[in-house]
Amino acid sequence: MLHYIIMRCGDRKNVGEKVLCKLCYFSDFDHYERTFNSITGKNYCKALHGPIPYSYEESFNYLIKNGKIIGKTRSFDGYKQHSYVSIMEPDIGDFSPEEIASIESAIERYGEMSGAEIERMSQKDVPWIVARDGEHIDYGAAMYRDPCTSV
Repeated sequence: MLHYIIMRCGDRKNVGEKVLCKLCYFSDFDHYERTFNSITGKNYCKALHGPIPYSYEESFNYLIKNGKIIGKTRSFDGYKQHSYVSIMEPDIGDFSPEEIASIESAIERYGEMSGAEIERMSQKDVPWIVARDGEHIDYGAAMYRDPCTSV
């Protein structure tokens, strides 16, 4: 899923590591809200700057090591940003049309936001709010979302 999201919007000026992690979160939790299943089955952690996948660094490193993406550091909005660009088409054969639609919907809703904007939005999401700091975010809490993040 991460590779697909990078392919779709990694070259946007506003999209760095933070935005990519939040797009993964919203894709997974939006899909869960619709279907009672996440796309990736990955766990997310309640961190200070919003939800993050537990293994996000490993995921980026895997994609770089396998020649699927390249990473670079650039400046955006006065901040140092780690950004990524896809150099190979992602394999989406294991995704259902509904899963792709959930990813596309998250990109459409949040893909133009800066890191700060998507961070603030993720911190309004009930699953993040009810989790304890540093702990696992429960997918089931997506069923109690506020209208601002509910799909």
